[in-house]
Amino acid sequence: MGRYERGLNDMTAIMLARLATALGTSPNDLLGYTAPEGSDAHLTVLSDPDIAGVIRAMLRIDPVERASLRRIAETFCERTSV
Repeated sequence: MGRYERGLNDMTAIMLARLATALGTSPNDLLGYTAPEGSDAHLTVLSDPDIAGVIRAMLRIDPVERASLRRIAETFCERTSV
């Protein structure tokens, strides 16, 4: 954890989800994202239920397979964003 705190390691979304689960909170809370004053709408990516579901599912996949899926998703995004 100290390496993350000192900025020596980058935190991945998977690690952020694990940390939030271990601490009994949400990734949004850890990152300091809150709804605008007077609003209860969360407009952050991590509050999207589909994305949260993908992160939870990815946590159950073998790390080697997870890396392969990440590369596939990155390739897909590169091809569809053109």
